[in-house]
Amino acid sequence: MCIRDSLTNTINVVPSPSGTLTFTGSQQSPTWLNYDESKLTLGGTTQATNAGTYEATFTPKSGFKWSDDTETAKTVQWTINRASIATPTPSGSLTYTGSPQSPTWTDYDTGKMSISGTNSATNAGTYGAIFTPGSNYCLLYTSPSPRDRQKSRMPSSA
Repeated sequence: MCIRDSLTNTINVVPSPSGTLTFTGSQQSPTWLNYDESKLTLGGTTQATNAGTYEATFTPKSGFKWSDDTETAKTVQWTINRASIATPTPSGSLTYTGSPQSPTWTDYDTGKMSISGTNSATNAGTYGAIFTPGSNYCLLYTSPSPRDRQKSRMPSSA
């Protein structure tokens, strides 16, 4: 009679990303806490360039199982955060000339944001321009800003 003893090692902790990643324009990978490549196979999306949330998988290798007695892949989300960019401000002032004029904007980068609203006018007055960051960026607000004058708070996702 032949008795076969199968020894299975238990993995108690699912790996998790360590630290934070922020968009740089280059490909990035998270550093994983509790990841032992001798026990687990890493799969899914393990590298990315753009801001967003991604999913990596960890599958026990032969002879290993999770503490819940499964051997199937566990999915772990990881994130690349959007990079903060300064909110553009008008540089200098304009004086009525009778012709259309547009301000020069400090910190305006067409590769990182777009502009809409009234960005050119002829008559004296106050006009509003709207800056929309691209998908890899978020605007960094500094005080004072219009929201300070309105005594309201921006949502935390702003």
